[in-house]
Amino acid sequence: MEIDNEKKPLMHYLLPILSSLIIFGLSYYLEVDNQEYYGGIYYIMATLVWSFFIYLIHRKIKRFPSYLVLFFSSTILLGSSPLFENDHYRYIWEGKVWVSGENPYLKTPRSKELNYIKYDKRKSVAYKKLTTIYPPLALSWFALSSPFQHKFATILLQFLNILLLLIFLFQLKKLKVPPSLFYLFLPYWMKEYVAAVHIDFLAVILLIQFFIEIKKGRIQPSFLFWFLSFWTKYLAIFLLPVFIMKYWGQKKEMMKYGLLFLTSVILFFFLSGYNPFQYSGAKLFIQHWYWNPGFFGWINRYLGIHTSVARPLSIGFFFVSTIFYLFLFYKKKLTDIKYSLLTFSSLMFFAPVYNAFYTIWFCTFAIVLKNKWAIIYAVFSSLCYSYYSIPEYAHISEIVTHIWFLPFIAIELKKALT
Repeated sequence: MEIDNEKKPLMHYLLPILSSLIIFGLSYYLEVDNQEYYGGIYYIMATLVWSFFIYLIHRKIKRFPSYLVLFFSSTILLGSSPLFENDHYRYIWEGKVWVSGENPYLKTPRSKELNYIKYDKRKSVAYKKLTTIYPPLALSWFALSSPFQHKFATILLQFLNILLLLIFLFQLKKLKVPPSLFYLFLPYWMKEYVAAVHIDFLAVILLIQFFIEIKKGRIQPSFLFWFLSFWTKYLAIFLLPVFIMKYWGQKKEMMKYGLLFLTSVILFFFLSGYNPFQYSGAKLFIQHWYWNPGFFGWINRYLGIHTSVARPLSIGFFFVSTIFYLFLFYKKKLTDIKYSLLTFSSLMFFAPVYNAFYTIWFCTFAIVLKNKWAIIYAVFSSLCYSYYSIPEYAHISEIVTHIWFLPFIAIELKKALT
């Protein structure tokens, strides 16, 4: 049953406000000072109930919220404590280190050489013995908050991410995403990117613009946005083949951009002294990190395969599957968007680490394609926070989180191969 025109605007005012209030309320109620988080089940229940509610009314949702409504409703979250997160402490600290001319790729938060840098929450930075894992553009983004101490630095980053949310809304409109799918994930985006200021949001927005420019056939801005996304978060490297295949016929231009990219990589390693296999941040993440895994956790826990074997096996499966998707893309069995969806969703399934804020890397492509199973897979990302309520049952939530990948990938590969 369709709602009348007089009631339409009210819904589009109320949904963004309600979404913000849910996240603000949970952040206030579950705020802790010691990073011993609890109450994950409340967030899980809130997001799943929200998702079911949007599903029930999705036919009545005819338009996106206005930019003003989205902006002012999001400002409710300014100054709120990021829910179940401590990454923002490191963001602000490393921004201060970066702007001070120090090298966060070589110096850790516990380095005595950095004692002159003033940050009132330095003790709250987690894993103080670890160097940064973030690219230079991410550090430059964090550095925007460097003039301030923690409270105002967090508010500034949250405000900047509200502006990113408005840009994201503009992009989704341009890509003709159904408004109901925007509302479906609005609490997730407000929690992970507005309140918790995760850098993935900026990287994915740059990637979306990369695809918009590819659609227009503009090689220079296409490369620029991919390049900026890569130096914000390295995951963009998996979409470099899209750029190469789309513009393969323009040999001179490809050589120019290839040389530019290689030069930037060489300069980065030369100037930063960065060695991912020597310094602790990247090394620990690659070799030892474990959080809400799919395939890795399954073969480790239920097949008894030791982590020293399960980890390379999982990573190997991911790279094999990506090469296969790339072959299908080359054979025009997959579009560039579908290749991206399969690649990033497979990364989340096979990787030993799957944080909820990684979801946007495939969720964005899922809602553009209106892919039901991939959307469900993204919705259940909130179950990772069961670690903060019922850790003894976290292995069950891992299964429920990742099980949706299997019908999704089976259906998509069947379509591609028939």
